[in-house]
Amino acid sequence: MNVGGVAEYLGLAPSTIYDKVRDMEIPHARMGNLLRFRKKDIDQWLGENTVRPHPSLQKALAEVAERFFLNNWLLSVGLDPEDYEPERAQRALQDSLAKFAPDLESFE
Repeated sequence: MNVGGVAEYLGLAPSTIYDKVRDMEIPHARMGNLLRFRKKDIDQWLGENTVRPHPSLQKALAEVAERFFLNNWLLSVGLDPEDYEPERAQRALQDSLAKFAPDLESFE
């Protein structure tokens, strides 16, 4: 890939790619005045430079998201989330899903 190709692939501006080349932050090959990037090198570089949140943060975010969607579902079916403990709300959701299970099987 050339600079334009790798910039598009990464969703960055070409000027950012040039900055990363100058700072030796991105794998590349120089052929005279041309810069070239191998996709497999870029993919490996991405994998090595991907920042992942700490597992405890991931768990906390998953719990917040679960509670958020559960509360929204309770509101959508006319129930007040304040009246439901998490276990009771989850049972109500499972009961509702069980009612739809036969309909969902027809989509398989």
